[in-house]
Amino acid sequence: MSGFPLHRRVEQPPEVSQECDRQHEGYLRAEDYQLDPVVRAIQMPRVNLLIADDVGLGKTIEAGLVAQELIIRHRCRPILIVCPSLVQIQWRDQMRDKFGLDFRVVDSNFRKLLVNAAISILTARY
Repeated sequence: MSGFPLHRRVEQPPEVSQECDRQHEGYLRAEDYQLDPVVRAIQMPRVNLLIADDVGLGKTIEAGLVAQELIIRHRCRPILIVCPSLVQIQWRDQMRDKFGLDFRVVDSNFRKLLVNAAISILTARY
């Protein structure tokens, strides 16, 4: 039980303040329009979505909801999120904090590492 008296807890509005939102990572409030991609994804035999909107309309939330739903339904294997390099870390962190999904940023340095590892494996076989 919290330290608030019962009448105080009942009187508080259902909205959560931004300060409370920051304190409780993982909290998510999706707008109705952000559920549209989830519904479309569920109806597709093979999911292939492009989510593109103006800044601040919730592309991260839409993508996270779709990914989470497909994972729960065992309908996806790899998930690829393509975004500008300036927001790669932000996307990775948001997917982890809001949805508990761990993504790896694949940038040019990581790609070079993969290529070098593949060359090492091929060289070792001969």
